[in-house]
Amino acid sequence: MGRWAAGDPAEPVLADKDYSFRAIRTWLRARHITATIPERRDQQANRLRRGRAGGRPPAFDTVAYPRRNVVKRCSNRLRQFRAIAFAPCRSRGKRCRRCA
Repeated sequence: MGRWAAGDPAEPVLADKDYSFRAIRTWLRARHITATIPERRDQQANRLRRGRAGGRPPAFDTVAYPRRNVVKRCSNRLRQFRAIAFAPCRSRGKRCRRCA
């Protein structure tokens, strides 16, 4: 990922349901960033309960979202090997500044 300059198109955001709340969605929308964040069930229920006043559901890319899971699993697998990768830095009982 390179440096971002004003006026450059932003990359889309893929996130979990944990990040599905109004403040994040409005922040992304104000910056013209497309977001693929599934709605939580309580948000769906509240929107449906309000009927027409609840608005339409946020856009959701059903093709891109499963790819997020593949990336997350890969990063978690690499994170498991962190103890092996940083073992020489802890040889004296303290962590060095680079690896802390």
